[in-house]
Amino acid sequence: MNKNLIANVDNKNVYLISDKKISFYICVPNVSKVNIVLNLVSNTNSINMGVSNISDLTNAVTEIYKSFHFNDIAVVIPVLDSNLIEQIKLNNDQKIFEYTNKVMGYLINTAYGILTSSNINVDSIIKFNSNQDFTAFINWFVAKYNGRVELVDYNQAPVNKFENVASPQPEINADSKLASDVLDKTASMDAINTTTSEKNVKEPGFVSYVLLGVIVAVVSLVALYMLL
Repeated sequence: MNKNLIANVDNKNVYLISDKKISFYICVPNVSKVNIVLNLVSNTNSINMGVSNISDLTNAVTEIYKSFHFNDIAVVIPVLDSNLIEQIKLNNDQKIFEYTNKVMGYLINTAYGILTSSNINVDSIIKFNSNQDFTAFINWFVAKYNGRVELVDYNQAPVNKFENVASPQPEINADSKLASDVLDKTASMDAINTTTSEKNVKEPGFVSYVLLGVIVAVVSLVALYMLL
């Protein structure tokens, strides 16, 4: 995994994290506890190091992170393929959503590891910043993980205000899982299988135990009859 410092915005270091699976940006504030905030960007070419030159990329990243005026959040922005971005925008497609769900899960788990290795505690509630271009997917994702993922809107957040601007949510259970466990079975970004098969298989041992039980019952009845 490669970790490169790209910018410093409002005293928060912004890093570009790259590995074999994905690249993403994360801001690391100088605080003891944060919420992870997922943020999708409509034009990922502007923050793609393979497309933009370093000067333009730094300016684009800085402008994006300037809109997040809170010190207690670690904003994670994935650099997704532009074709995938367009599919998420245009299609209310289950396969696309499930694949993107795996991407989000991988981001959360990786970001969690980065933050905790910097001695920063991560709140168990993951936040997803509102974006009208991705309304269908974001609503689907928040509903899927209701109580563990919270919809927020930092787009209109006032400057120098540090209280979170969040939509009303149901009361969260005290035993909510840590961020590394937030998303079930999303640790990999393998391609989605288009077909599934289900087989009901009974173990041979189970059948043997049933047959043995029947034999014991018959023998018991015969013995009881002889004693009468």
